[in-house]
Amino acid sequence: MINKQNFNLIDNIFLFIASGFFSGFVPKSPGTAGSLACVVIWFILNSYFDISTLSFLITTLIIGSIATSFTLKKIRENDSNVKDPQFIVIDEWAGMLIALLPIHPSSLYGILIAFILFRFFDITKLGPIGASEKLPNAIGIMADDILAGIASYILILAFNYMI
Repeated sequence: MINKQNFNLIDNIFLFIASGFFSGFVPKSPGTAGSLACVVIWFILNSYFDISTLSFLITTLIIGSIATSFTLKKIRENDSNVKDPQFIVIDEWAGMLIALLPIHPSSLYGILIAFILFRFFDITKLGPIGASEKLPNAIGIMADDILAGIASYILILAFNYMI
């Protein structure tokens, strides 16, 4: 999997980011753990520092894509067959943040709904969500979670519109 002896400081920083602050190394359900870690960090940033979800999302997309690319390249030096390592969960962070865009941090019910919807779409990979995984490299890793986040976002907006 990972030969940490081949990693230098920069590689470890990229690994830290790509693994969602190491939340992707949880032995069972790393995607769920990564999504939950994202929600906790998002909640703290919104509660104490009033950071906008959109700016957090854009930062996560840019830095997360770069970190994923570098980490994937480093892993493939030892195993060229690796497609989507489970410990890379920054893609879950990006998708989760998209699902959280219409949610206010004080709405625990809204946060729970966004989390459940995102995990549902990320796990089931319905339609184009699953097909997007076939895209190459970091794009394929990030795309399915971005689409799962968009599907969750649309459902949340539709539900809010109907109320």
